[in-house]
Amino acid sequence: PLSFVDPLGLQVLPFPPPPIPGVPNPSLDAQRALADRLSRALKNEQETTYQTYTRYNPLTGDCYSGRTSGTDSPENNVRNRGYGQPLLNAEGFLPPVLDRSSTNYNAIRGREQQVIDVNGGARSSGGTSRNMINGISPINPRGPFVYIPAATAEFGMPVPGGKCTCQ
Repeated sequence: PLSFVDPLGLQVLPFPPPPIPGVPNPSLDAQRALADRLSRALKNEQETTYQTYTRYNPLTGDCYSGRTSGTDSPENNVRNRGYGQPLLNAEGFLPPVLDRSSTNYNAIRGREQQVIDVNGGARSSGGTSRNMINGISPINPRGPFVYIPAATAEFGMPVPGGKCTCQ
């Protein structure tokens, strides 16, 4: 088997000649140009987006609100998140319904908490939604000063309808 470790230092590795200032190096220039093009292309194609979603359980009337992110389309990100929630699936929750999508992480954090509150509030705070805990801890200082204002500025306030927002 071929080993890339040479503990005795016996293998001779050919090193490229060091760059000499003022002397063009087409190979090095081409490598840098290719690396720049690839990183720009990958950066543009794989922009992360953030989504909020809700899930409804027709058997119990419970509503679950959550958030996810990814580099795929918002609909696929939410669908894939639903596949990763076997407990909610087993309880009879319907597939997740996209609520909002954004490239602004702070706005989505705030939106998740707003939707949890509109759908009954987290059980840890005495609420009735299927969410066991809040999306933003009540002691998180960024909640009222960063996340909630960003969500309100981008999406407005969610409107309570008396039932799960995904219905």
